[in-house]
Amino acid sequence: ALHRAQIKAYVQQHLADPALDVARIAAALRLSPSSVHRVFAGEPCSVSEWIWGQRLDRLARDLTDPALRLRSVSDL
Repeated sequence: ALHRAQIKAYVQQHLADPALDVARIAAALRLSPSSVHRVFAGEPCSVSEWIWGQRLDRLARDLTDPALRLRSVSDL
């Protein structure tokens, strides 16, 4: 549970990084990539799928945020 929380927090902080992947998460948290995958073994989706879902959720929020209406989609 602790590692899952750390992984999720790291992902949230680095969600805009296009290079964010399991290897980067593992290196940052001093875990092996297989450990990162194991942490998500009981989740409904893999860590990679969860990252994509988080990115899509953030994009959806940004697209509906009136404060960001003047920004291009490519800027979000």
